[in-house]
Amino acid sequence: MARGKGELWAYYYEGEKQNSSHFKAYCLGCIKHHAPAHIKANVSLDITTLDGEQWFKEACEKAGNVLGTKSAMTAHLIGGERPCQHASEAAKKKAGEIRKAEKKKGVMLEVKRGRGNDSGGEEGDTEGGGSVPASKKTKGHRPCQEAAEHIGWKISTNLPDHWVEDPEVITLFLMFRAQAGDVLPSAKMLGGRLLDEEHERVEKEVKKAVKGKDVVLTCDGVKDISKNTLTGPHLIDLYNSTPDKKDKDSMCESFEKMIDAAEKVYGCAVVGLGTDNDGGSRAGRELLGKRRPWVFTFPCLAHQGQLILCDYFKVNEKAQETSEEATDLVGWINNHGRIRDIFNQVQSSQTNKILAYLVANLTRWTTHVISFHRLEELKKPLRVASLSHRDNIIAAQVGAEKNAREVQELTAAATRQLDPIDNNQFWSQLSTVVEDLEPICYATNICQSDHAGPDVVLLAFVGVFLHFKNHSDRHLSLEMTKRLERRWKSFDQNLMIGVLILNPYERLDRFGPNANANAFSINALITNLYIKYASRPLSEFLDPDEKEAAEEQRRKRVQAVSSAVTQYLAMTGPFTEWPGIQAGFEKIHGKDPIKFWETMSTDGRTVDLANFAVTLFSMVLNTAGNERDFSKIRNTIKQGHYRQGLKDRRKPRKNHDEERLSKLLEVPAYAEAIEEPDPDQNHDSGSFRSQLITNRKQWRREFVKWGEEARKQEESQPDDLSDGEDDELDNVSNFVPALPTGKRTWLPRSLALLFGGKVVQEEVEYSLDHHLRRRQTRRQGWSEEALYMELPAQEEQDEIPDDGALEGSGDEYGGI
Repeated sequence: MARGKGELWAYYYEGEKQNSSHFKAYCLGCIKHHAPAHIKANVSLDITTLDGEQWFKEACEKAGNVLGTKSAMTAHLIGGERPCQHASEAAKKKAGEIRKAEKKKGVMLEVKRGRGNDSGGEEGDTEGGGSVPASKKTKGHRPCQEAAEHIGWKISTNLPDHWVEDPEVITLFLMFRAQAGDVLPSAKMLGGRLLDEEHERVEKEVKKAVKGKDVVLTCDGVKDISKNTLTGPHLIDLYNSTPDKKDKDSMCESFEKMIDAAEKVYGCAVVGLGTDNDGGSRAGRELLGKRRPWVFTFPCLAHQGQLILCDYFKVNEKAQETSEEATDLVGWINNHGRIRDIFNQVQSSQTNKILAYLVANLTRWTTHVISFHRLEELKKPLRVASLSHRDNIIAAQVGAEKNAREVQELTAAATRQLDPIDNNQFWSQLSTVVEDLEPICYATNICQSDHAGPDVVLLAFVGVFLHFKNHSDRHLSLEMTKRLERRWKSFDQNLMIGVLILNPYERLDRFGPNANANAFSINALITNLYIKYASRPLSEFLDPDEKEAAEEQRRKRVQAVSSAVTQYLAMTGPFTEWPGIQAGFEKIHGKDPIKFWETMSTDGRTVDLANFAVTLFSMVLNTAGNERDFSKIRNTIKQGHYRQGLKDRRKPRKNHDEERLSKLLEVPAYAEAIEEPDPDQNHDSGSFRSQLITNRKQWRREFVKWGEEARKQEESQPDDLSDGEDDELDNVSNFVPALPTGKRTWLPRSLALLFGGKVVQEEVEYSLDHHLRRRQTRRQGWSEEALYMELPAQEEQDEIPDDGALEGSGDEYGGI
């Protein structure tokens, strides 16, 4: 006999099933709150009879739902910190009665279990029957049906599978609900059946989303908790490559297996593959491009920012030394509480507020710039404190040390930190370093975003190139532009330039006077990209006549694409009206080229070119999405918390001032690429090495790693530029899709020729007024990004503690 509905359903509307056992419950009070005015005015109306009307469905979506269980429905009406504000008094009264009855029932059940344990019988040896679970439990019989909910708890709290069996957790749940043992699943169930059910649900969603579509696989190598090397496109497959060779043939075979599996299981067409650019992955990716020429292959371009940063410090030793000094100074202040207190007192007396000394984080490139910006912001109080309280600062460093030799060393250590504060040259050089680091950091954020299409990455890279091309330091300018040209040579220039031209908001506007582009070369470029894309082998099950017909159809499509490109460049035919409506279209859709080409796909003359353009603009030239997947899962859960009102939304963080942004890289078209809020960072539980850089030793250690990575990248390039090599780059890189042989093609071509204009020599004014004017657009406040960098814990440092402070004592945390 089926069990009837509970009493609380009189105050809820029953929706569709949320899982195999429970329905979605919509609060009638909340639905009526979102109903039209004439419905609200009719107090006696039973609104459930109007569930077929459109306003009812919209009200349900706005109101949200809870799980149709007694505990969830009661909690919505009267429980927690946010009881329902729209529920009727009768509903709240009934919920209160049910809660009291449940509590009474739970206490009686707890007493019964306690007696069972005292008597030593098997009845009392059940789960959740005391503060410590019994050793023999029937774990497989816990009635838990909410797979997604429990998986969400685990990911949101970053807890291991066995947390559900922890005695303290069960005791905690017993405080809230007497039957916690009947609600929580076992660790085996959580990591087994529930996880499998959730995986099956996600698998169905992925298949539905990508079936029959062009997709790009991004592959990344990671290590699991057992130190096994895992390689594969995340959410599609994880392949244990520990016993495999990492040569080009083995890596290529692995990539081919991944592509074949994805196309077979998900019914999609893989048109691109992105990997890291280490030796094995790079060689395997290049070999794959030869075996399967219809697949666009590319390295992760999000790493270019780190490599450019390494190049900058290689060619600019003064910048490296200044960065070391600034990092060491920030770490020294944060590591010595009494010294920091002296500086804070001066801050407070001058500005009536105390700002933290921010520490850079390796995994967030903007923090390097922000840390140095904050140091510049605190320049005045730092210098005042150094001049007026120098003896007190040195005394705080020395503390109660009595040994004369140690006192001398401590005094020298404090003097080494105070000298840069009093040195005008240090602050001037720091300002120059920040000016150079900010565009690199900004471009890095762009290139690692989910909007880093070929044109976006190109414009970011060109912005950095133009910044150093116009740099006042001619030696630095020549060295950096030479290294950037070398990196540009390894990119897929045909793909990136072709996509930039297909951007209707850019077209040819970004090219300089020496680009030497013409309609024939551009048409050949884009048409050959389409030929590469359309060269996928025909099905082996086609008979000769069908293959011949398919080849003819392909030839006609190539011809149609070539004709459409000519019309697009000349703005004739179906593109004639675009210049006149561009402003209005942009006002509605923004500068999104995909919207433009989706519109053009409705015209039979441009449908092939439009569909191809949408595929190209949808490609993301980085593998950062793989590394952000876990953070995105947690972010998705947080979005649910926001919708349910459990958490307040936080304003999106902006790292760059709008005025500064327009001048930063001189390529403002890609500003939208990083306007979304970043997902929360995910940190696995357990021990981990700190990512904070707070002294010279750490800075130099990390710089050596950057240099080693850059060296490997350079050695792996088959055709590096030499100083005397022609700027026009005669030989085609392996990364560039092959164009028709014969006469010299338009690409590859140097950045200086493509995007550089005539160099205008201006007299550089080195006065203080000029320096201040040049810095007026620099950002002074950094919103929440700066707040996240306020780090009270600095115990991992090798600095000695202040007098009276013990390591790990927490004395350094006071007042933060």
